[in-house]
Amino acid sequence: MFWKDDYVYGVRARHNVGFGFWQLAFGSKAELNPTNYAAARKAMTKLKGNEGGLLGIRPDVLVVPYDLEEAARRLIFADTIEGSSNIWKGWAELIIAARLHGAETPDPEEGQQTEPPESGQQG
Repeated sequence: MFWKDDYVYGVRARHNVGFGFWQLAFGSKAELNPTNYAAARKAMTKLKGNEGGLLGIRPDVLVVPYDLEEAARRLIFADTIEGSSNIWKGWAELIIAARLHGAETPDPEEGQQTEPPESGQQG
């Protein structure tokens, strides 16, 4: 298979899916703010393997439910937070995941235009 440069991949079913290594995810019910975000990142970067060496984890993705989207966007994209320079700007990719526990899925109809605007109007 590999000798012919032909690699077949995929499966017909998935079971026990999620993060391949538990160390690559950090769950928190604390308020999403710069202090708690820094603490979570620090905890992840200090994780050690079975041999005692650091795993070298660099947290670069922030996954939040819809109800934390505003706080997450402020944390990841804003130049300043509460009058101070935002040191976390641009440090993570933001993923909004509706399936997180306690998350509410937004109404798919909300914010969508169902009829075209009349001519001369902007939509």
